[in-house]
Amino acid sequence: MDEFGRTEDSSVFACGDCTNHPNFYLNKNIRLESVHNALEQAKTVALSLLGKQEKYDQVPWFWSDQFEENFR
Repeated sequence: MDEFGRTEDSSVFACGDCTNHPNFYLNKNIRLESVHNALEQAKTVALSLLGKQEKYDQVPWFWSDQFEENFR
């Protein structure tokens, strides 16, 4: 898919854990399984469907809750 969520078929869009999308910080395509990624890609796809193209350009990050602590 491209930075706007379009797949090889320009009438089909994708977002979330299933995507292999371009990451401009790592200079390669990645699959990122995280809630934050899925939510932000969904916003990008929604804007694309409305004709307001804004490329997905997020820095990958994760968090983890371990007992009483939250690690980001």
